Amino acid sequence: MLDNCRWDEVADRIVADDFYTSAHREIFSEMERLLSHGKPIDLITLAEALEQNGKLERAGGFAYLAEMSKNTPSAANICAYADIVRERAVVREMISVANEIAEAGYAQDGRGSNELLDMAERRVF
Repeated sequence: MLDNCRWDEVADRIVADDFYTSAHREIFSEMERLLSHGKPIDLITLAEALEQNGKLERAGGFAYLAEMSKNTPSAANICAYADIVRERAVVREMISVANEIAEAGYAQDGRGSNELLDMAERRVF
């Protein structure tokens, strides 16, 4: 899953909300919680913690965790992988903000262009 010693490098780059799927957000959050309590992260400890918190099925179940563990590339490039997750999260957020701005333009609700521009600037910056 992850070289526990490299967690800080990953946590400095991404947060749970950066993941696209809810299962991956659940898994990352639980890994974060385990480490904050000084516990190791591996397939068994993670599955047990998720099950105890009633989140194992939302995280895809034990079989999904086992498959991820088996197919996860080496932790040697974990920072590069975390950067990819973050990059894609930023792009998704940009798309979301662009959609909000477009919707505001189509449904002005009595707002003038200056007010819409202010809203757009706040959302972008």
